Amino acid sequence: MKVRIFIFLYLFIAISCYANPFDLDSDQLKEKELLALKGDASSADDLSFFYTFSEDTADTENNNKINYWASIAAENDSTGRCQYNYYVLITSEPFKLDNFKRGLYWLYKSSEIGYKNAKDDVFFKKDSSDWFEFSNDILFKKQIENKKELSDYEEAAICGSGNAALNLYKYYLWNNDKSYKYWLRIGAQNGSKECMKEYAELLRKSSDKYDNIRAEFWEKRSKS
Repeated sequence: MKVRIFIFLYLFIAISCYANPFDLDSDQLKEKELLALKGDASSADDLSFFYTFSEDTADTENNNKINYWASIAAENDSTGRCQYNYYVLITSEPFKLDNFKRGLYWLYKSSEIGYKNAKDDVFFKKDSSDWFEFSNDILFKKQIENKKELSDYEEAAICGSGNAALNLYKYYLWNNDKSYKYWLRIGAQNGSKECMKEYAELLRKSSDKYDNIRAEFWEKRSKS
């Protein structure tokens, strides 16, 4: 918890002084973007902090950039550090960029890897109201048959079930609901190889150049 408080004090002091300690020129930005999209966690983390310091944190467009690169960093991460940073970002003011329990998912995932700050936060949450438990993936293998099941599957996907996310993707795709893209990415993050493969294909077909590059990352991950 002390580390988390320090992060916010650091952000406040730096922003108050109008200084960006993560200042990057256009060439450096392009280089870090390419590295991040191909799988480098540190580059993605740097980009997220760059946008955190460079613009008004209440601006929606800038928040989207912060969230985008922080989420890429969390997906790339193998140490737990970037996943922990993403948890802090998701669950804290002024950002709160995603489902709060999804933030806890990244915290507990980081803790499982062994990242100390995450382990400390999990320890302090034992007696708090921030309850979290990873989903039992086996319980969500069957396809969704009616709308009454959606809330249970969504909760399970948010809490780490790849099967739940995969079935949500199929359900919303079949019903022409654009939220299928969100659940497909959640499934890829949760470790579903099928979601990774489908997500890579979706990104490859996108008109966004970032998506096209990112497709390679998920395709490789689906085969690993």
